[in-house]
Amino acid sequence: MDFVVGTVNSCGLRRKRPLIKNLLHSDQIQILSITETKLTSNAVLSFRDYKTFQKNSSLRGARGTALLIRDRFPSTPLTLPPHLQHLECVAATVHFPNINISFFSFYNPPNDPLPDDLFRYISTLRHTVLLGDLNSRNTLFGDSTCNPNGIILANHLITLPICRVNNTTPTFVSHNGTSIVDHIIFTEPLFRYIDANCFLGTTITSDHLPLLVRTNFSPPPALPPTVIYKKDFSRANWKVFAQHITENIQPHPSLETPQDVDSAVDTLTTTISDAVSIAVPTKPHHLYRQKLPDRILNLIREKRRVFRQYLRSRDAALKTQYNRLNSLIRRETTRLTEENWVRVTSALDYRDGRRYWHQFNVLTGNRKIQRTHLTDQGGNIVSTDKDKADLFARHLQEAFQSPDLPNYDLEFKLAVEQRHPDYSKNPRQQHEDVHLYLNNTPLQLTNRIKYLGVHLTSTLNWNHDLTLTLDKVRKRIQLLSALRGRINGFNDTKSPPANAISYGKYTDSIHATLPTLPSNTQTYNLSHTDSHPYKQDLHSAGSTATPSPPKIS
Repeated sequence: MDFVVGTVNSCGLRRKRPLIKNLLHSDQIQILSITETKLTSNAVLSFRDYKTFQKNSSLRGARGTALLIRDRFPSTPLTLPPHLQHLECVAATVHFPNINISFFSFYNPPNDPLPDDLFRYISTLRHTVLLGDLNSRNTLFGDSTCNPNGIILANHLITLPICRVNNTTPTFVSHNGTSIVDHIIFTEPLFRYIDANCFLGTTITSDHLPLLVRTNFSPPPALPPTVIYKKDFSRANWKVFAQHITENIQPHPSLETPQDVDSAVDTLTTTISDAVSIAVPTKPHHLYRQKLPDRILNLIREKRRVFRQYLRSRDAALKTQYNRLNSLIRRETTRLTEENWVRVTSALDYRDGRRYWHQFNVLTGNRKIQRTHLTDQGGNIVSTDKDKADLFARHLQEAFQSPDLPNYDLEFKLAVEQRHPDYSKNPRQQHEDVHLYLNNTPLQLTNRIKYLGVHLTSTLNWNHDLTLTLDKVRKRIQLLSALRGRINGFNDTKSPPANAISYGKYTDSIHATLPTLPSNTQTYNLSHTDSHPYKQDLHSAGSTATPSPPKIS
């Protein structure tokens, strides 16, 4: 794609914004350097559909430069080295699909010498274009006279790896004559991207004429589609899928070398992919959705109103009107979707990865994938790698080692079993028993052992220990529930009977036998008053004797 790059000295930009817009539009300029903007230090320059990089001069109402880059080309500012920041120069890097190019907009006052450091710095960059008013005149450029800056520029063109776009037409016109002071300089690797000759653009009522050149940089990548198609596995025909796999897959004759294994894997993968494309249909997935505007909403309301009238009257004219409204709504909705997608995605900057992917997920509606859990035959969640591997192996054995399948090779299975006798056995039972000795005494292997009050198992889990502890707690709670009937007085406002057990004695005799439970242990309702043999013992004990609690083991 050819697009135009140029430079112009505006001699003050405050009242020439419409002329700059006309220049951009009429000459289809994608990148434009503007020198001598003569804006105040706090003035902000902006043009529609262009990204602006500017540097206003510290001198009030003098000098200044700006660089306009079409916003559909991703660009970033380029900071100059400290020893060049005093110059009237602004730079930015444009990121094309196949190349990154740095553009410099530079203005050199007539009485200032041409800075050597700037040209040396530009020559160190591989892909660079310098645009601006250099105030450099030389007869080698087609000018009528020479000045010191023209001699300096000619020497740089000889000694440094930079080139000048050919231009013999004067760009500065005054009552004293004409001269060529505006130039376009580029580094040698860009020689095949830039035309050899410049041309003049539309005038902007300045004493300088715009200097333009055509380039052939690659355009930005095409915009992504608004609709993509995904596989709809909910409507898949699994019978067709299984039939295609059965008809096309064949056992590989030999799997002795790595090349044979890779070939067999590629064949299996291709067969499965073909089966998916045949048996699984696709469905459209819209990447970007937005609220419909009022014009489309009004059409939808009108369509529904006409449909209701048609249901009541069954008039053929209303049916025709309904169909036309439906077609119009589809066309308007499609056009709106395309316009919105183009508008939103044109501002994406792929170099800022985190922000780019965040906006991409917002536009496409992608969310984090919910993880699914594997469960065994009993419905329990499988979490460890070993259990997952066993589950997968069991599934493969059931799915692909069934003699009922048409491709089941019995001869191959018998040959493998004959060569490897342990092939059909359970791998867990193939190992030999382990015998441990302590002082020449064999140790008996067991799955559980009690050590320091804790029950340890061979799998190092707490299920057995927790089960025993819960059983012990339940037994003690049952005993406490039976004793609850004779503990009176600590919740009553009346005085306790003479033969009742005091609450303090209850806590002294009962709580000492209970283990200390965590704070989050579930509480139990002990409000039962069922009869129990211990009640009679407590009644007969009298008010002065405190019965000893039953021993809880």
